[in-house]
Amino acid sequence: MPIYITLCKRTAKGAANMRDSPERIKKNMWAFEATGGKVTGLYAVMREYHDAGIGEGPGDEAAVAFSLATSALRNVTTTTLRAFTIDELADIAKRLPQCETEGSQRSGFDRLHARLRVGTGKRRARTAGYSRRVPARSWGESIVGRAPAHG
Repeated sequence: MPIYITLCKRTAKGAANMRDSPERIKKNMWAFEATGGKVTGLYAVMREYHDAGIGEGPGDEAAVAFSLATSALRNVTTTTLRAFTIDELADIAKRLPQCETEGSQRSGFDRLHARLRVGTGKRRARTAGYSRRVPARSWGESIVGRAPAHG
């Protein structure tokens, strides 16, 4: 089944009724499972969104219907993302047309894969002329933010 990630932001109404939020989240989980889906994770998150749910659904139509029904209650606004496993991504990548450049028979995906050295646990950029030196922010200011002493 396809995997979906739903990100939720509380509205003013949802924030005012914060004490009821855990119960509403459980009801939404049951509603998603009633559409034939399966919730694999529910999380309260920080930053731009307040809650995140991860689940497997029967299809895009069910995910959109669930998202619209949840938003209609006006406690949250939702953003639903279709997620792909690494195996699904590999199948999609195989269907990409070959992107050949002068002197290279490798596709852009193959070159990116080689650059990132997937599987070694290390990500290394191989950019020509890459330098770790950072210029000072402005005249008289060093990288750590201290201005030179004036005598």
